[in-house]
Amino acid sequence: MNRLKLNWRTIATFFQSAKESSKNVLIVHGFILIVMIPLVTGLTKMILKGGNIAYLSFDNIFPIIKSHPFVLLGLLLMMCLMALMIFFEFTFLLLSIYFIRKKEPLHLRTLLRLTFQQFKHVFGSEILFLLFYFFLILPFAGIGFKTALLAKIKIPVFIMDYLFEYRLIFVPLLGLGYLICVYIGIRLLLVLPMMILYHLPLKEAIRRSWKLTKDQFWTLIRKLILLTVALSIMVGGSYLVIFFLQDLIETHYASAALVSGVVSLTLLQVLIAVRNILAMIILFYLIVDLLDKTTTSSHETFNIQPKLTPVKGNRFLILFGNLVIGSSVLIMITGMSLYNYDYLSNRSISEPLFISHRGVTNKNGAQNTIEALEKTAKEKPDYVEMDILETKDHQFVVMHDVKLKNLTGENKKVYELTLAELQKLTVSENGHEAKIPSFDEYLKKANELNQKLLIEVKVTKQDSKDMVENFIQRYQESILENNHIIHSISYDVVEELKEKAPQLYVGYVMPFNLIGPPKTKADFYSAEYSTLTSDFVDEVHEQDKKLFAWDINEENSAKRMLFFGADGLITDHLVTIKELVHHDLTNELSYSDMLLNYLLGLDS
Repeated sequence: MNRLKLNWRTIATFFQSAKESSKNVLIVHGFILIVMIPLVTGLTKMILKGGNIAYLSFDNIFPIIKSHPFVLLGLLLMMCLMALMIFFEFTFLLLSIYFIRKKEPLHLRTLLRLTFQQFKHVFGSEILFLLFYFFLILPFAGIGFKTALLAKIKIPVFIMDYLFEYRLIFVPLLGLGYLICVYIGIRLLLVLPMMILYHLPLKEAIRRSWKLTKDQFWTLIRKLILLTVALSIMVGGSYLVIFFLQDLIETHYASAALVSGVVSLTLLQVLIAVRNILAMIILFYLIVDLLDKTTTSSHETFNIQPKLTPVKGNRFLILFGNLVIGSSVLIMITGMSLYNYDYLSNRSISEPLFISHRGVTNKNGAQNTIEALEKTAKEKPDYVEMDILETKDHQFVVMHDVKLKNLTGENKKVYELTLAELQKLTVSENGHEAKIPSFDEYLKKANELNQKLLIEVKVTKQDSKDMVENFIQRYQESILENNHIIHSISYDVVEELKEKAPQLYVGYVMPFNLIGPPKTKADFYSAEYSTLTSDFVDEVHEQDKKLFAWDINEENSAKRMLFFGADGLITDHLVTIKELVHHDLTNELSYSDMLLNYLLGLDS
């Protein structure tokens, strides 16, 4: 019973602290989201443009380092600016909640001054530890505060999917790694706060954090779970009430459905902002609460007083600041409401192209084989996506992986074998077996079936210098005659294809979305869905180009891409995704459906 009372007291104290500190969180988080992220993105684009560099990805980092020293310097400065902003946000929120817990709430100007005072330590061990902690431990382990900048850093889903293909090896390792990261993250939770509040050196802060969290580890875990569950119940319950009332109005008061939809969507957006703010505050509340209790209960070992001295703010400035904040919030809500009216008034969704990934659907065959192509073509996809690689004798074979071990059992690479040798190998997948086909065979069969292809030209360092030229000379006529299209993850291949054969319809494959669409001659983009944003899709459409999203295998991801306006869905489950989308298109979406799609879009 006492523990139950303690838990309720923890929740009540947290929400009281959250209420007082949420204004400061909103201000700083909003400033970073609205001002700093666009600024960093814009400056990065200017730096790349100044160096005549069309894109930024992992395959051109070394050329930039080798040949563009000023661009490299500019990019490093942008990374430093991002690190400073993350440090600023962490320090500001820590100080804000610290003084609220001490019942000494400060004016915004005073908090900013105290935060900027910490920048004299920023190029020392504090910033280095912060980068280590938040980029390596907390983002992976899924605990910690999600800054607007760190939220841009994601592990694309396709990487995790690839790892889980070898689940017997990777699942235990990933699970163990996750637990280790959570454990280390909690044991080092107090290091940076001690360095900021008590100005302890890194080594001493690590020692004290490790000792302080030893006895409080499970208590901290319990409180983290408790507060997270309480937040989820509060927000989830509010979502349900909003959807229930909206559905009730649509059913019984149809004439008011649009107005209530606008109000409901605006309330959802406010709730999402509240959820994000409270989620950020949870970690800082637990940090300050733990520091406060341990430093007061262990006087002999940890009797340290913070060196930060609060200064009270001027009442007139506080009143003026609250007026500015209130006016800004009112303007934002008005703008959101206008956007919501426009969004809900236009309920039409255009049908995307349906593209079968690697020529299979719902595991009906082995990937990139003619047998699977024949079965999949019967489901009438708009395109069948497939992959080609250059062989040892400069022919083209239909194969996705350079390494043959996984699908054929042969411990060789594609470029180590001739086409004839590759055609003797059998691919085994999804309970099906088939021979590896040449591209000529696959293309001929697709033309016979009147099935359009999305041909991915894959590259290796062993490709011949005239690989693209050979591809154009051998296949351009057939590709154009049968309306096939092409894409590639290689920027150079895309540019060469468009330069030498401008009639071809060519796309650039983007596994990561770093700073937006690159400068390219490509006609469309193929992008990994988990890194996509509605802003990115809008930028692509502003270039008068198309956006294909991959791999869309679940209902939520499909609805999200429909909401974003993706022009094509590349999927392993063609039949399922087509049925889902057609259901939404043939049955007019209610306002409640549109609210749900909007919510799914924001949670990407």
